Amino acid sequence: MANPKEERYKIIKLLSKDAAGGMYLAEDTMLGRKVVYRHMEADASEQHSSERAAEMASYAGKLCAFQHPNIITIYDVPIDESGFSLVTQYVEGETLAERLTQGPLREFGAYCMASDLLEGLHAAHDAGVYHGALHTGSIKRLPRATSGFRYLILDLGLNTLATMVKGQDIHIADPVLLAPELQADDVEPDESADLFMLGQLCYTALAGGHPFSGRSEEDCASAHLAGELPLLSDYVPDLNPDFAAWVMKMCAGSRDDRPVSIDEATQALHAFKVHDPDAKAATSSVPTSTVPMATATVPMATATVPMAKPVVPVAVATVPMASPASQSQKVPVAVPTAQQSVPMAAVKQVGLGATAPQSTLGMTGQVSDFSASQAPSNQKIYIIIGVLVALIGVGIGLKFLLPSNDKPEEKKELVVLDPNVKAHLHEVALVGQKGDTGLVNLDGENTLDWMVLSGAATGGEKDQKAGKPYRITVTTQGRYQEVKKNGIPVFFESKGKEYTPNVSTSNKSGAKAGNGWNVLMRLPKSHKGTMLVNLYMLQEWCGFDIEVTLSNKEVVELTVPALDPGVTYIPIEIPNAKGGKFYNIKITASKDTTGDFTMGLNAVVIEKR
Repeated sequence: MANPKEERYKIIKLLSKDAAGGMYLAEDTMLGRKVVYRHMEADASEQHSSERAAEMASYAGKLCAFQHPNIITIYDVPIDESGFSLVTQYVEGETLAERLTQGPLREFGAYCMASDLLEGLHAAHDAGVYHGALHTGSIKRLPRATSGFRYLILDLGLNTLATMVKGQDIHIADPVLLAPELQADDVEPDESADLFMLGQLCYTALAGGHPFSGRSEEDCASAHLAGELPLLSDYVPDLNPDFAAWVMKMCAGSRDDRPVSIDEATQALHAFKVHDPDAKAATSSVPTSTVPMATATVPMATATVPMAKPVVPVAVATVPMASPASQSQKVPVAVPTAQQSVPMAAVKQVGLGATAPQSTLGMTGQVSDFSASQAPSNQKIYIIIGVLVALIGVGIGLKFLLPSNDKPEEKKELVVLDPNVKAHLHEVALVGQKGDTGLVNLDGENTLDWMVLSGAATGGEKDQKAGKPYRITVTTQGRYQEVKKNGIPVFFESKGKEYTPNVSTSNKSGAKAGNGWNVLMRLPKSHKGTMLVNLYMLQEWCGFDIEVTLSNKEVVELTVPALDPGVTYIPIEIPNAKGGKFYNIKITASKDTTGDFTMGLNAVVIEKR
């Protein structure tokens, strides 16, 4: 195997090999993080082809551009004389193939998997990239601390990439799950083929295996086209009939019988509800069936990228959050802004921006202490000076005694950036500083959803309630490493339980101006009216540039200047937010950030307004 380009990637160990080449655990010496390094040797006859290299680089560039919570992140595509390499995110967890050795998924777990993978494939298809080889080794699931899993596509584009590099067709797919039309020569994967294979994954996950397992590629294709796949209800009699029908439609051998688009498949899936009986991890087996269970299928070639802990650990909260007026700060913090309250998380700011006490000048107006021998002219001068000083004293006294015409800044409504985005910049404030820890209470009637980032997933249960979720997904913007940071001066409380954020990044971890986070929110269809999104940001010597992307793709920008080091509260109002739509807030270190700085996304809180 060729050495990593310029020795940036230090190989730690071989993880596995497949038709596309070897996969290695490696260290990125430049950014100080573990990655998966996959090297693919070029075909000898194509090794020096500049045309092939350009085609490969263009396709790899598409893959690198993806930033989606359900698609593995590709960091780099080094190219050298021997071939190409892929450097991807390293995430720990079990693949779907590994999970199915323990038995089938429960109904709710399979439903969540279908929803997550539809979202990931939708983003890929919008960019013109199709998977074409989904199998049980393509999917990894990342556990949340309380319940449920997030499902991740590991090998998007790998089949196409390997074919380009090798100069010949490379089949990484499991023939049991492969769309029958892809068995023919020169047929490119498309939306319909990916939907078929997603349906087959759901079928396999629910049944605990596949009835065609062990059959040849040609036999599987013929059986699918002939409609020989047994009904899913034969293996899972108690399955929700709507869910069973959805899976079987996705698995149709004829393209004409499948959903016409991924949008149609998504709408059909969300048209019915699947009950989670106990909100526990969707890992236990389905009810015992009297029909013999199909033998679990084993992927022909596992082209997955083994991964370890996510670069962006997302803590999804399981309990509703605080109302604006119910939160109080443990230790009041004064910041150099006009005095005002923080309505969003209602963090009490006693003395916020208050001026120091002013002492009035008490004047007697008497000048009789002057010497009697003093010249009259001098006495007149002293008298005039005394009168002037007295007048000044009276003016100062009136200044403090009479009502001021100056309106406190808190009376200001808000900054209207756009009819669809209102930034409460006058309410931006520190809620915690070193030595002065802030407390944010997350229990309130205005709270719709919340997430505290504490280095591990903490959610899932809220995603399973009726009328939910306000799906909050956080991904990184830029190439940097997040590190654990103790002592962040704020903590969050709900139902008597405390949540403490502990992740951050800095220039020492590879962060720079323009780096930060994307907060993607999917509103439930039941949502109506204004939504207030409250961000809690750790910052030391950096301000923030914020881009709000609305459901119509309109982008609204604003900048929040740096305050004193601590945790900054930033409220953003989105009037008339539309249910069932996506909204994204990108928050990054401002473009003028230089030198040493630290930042961290501590929490996201969504409230009604």
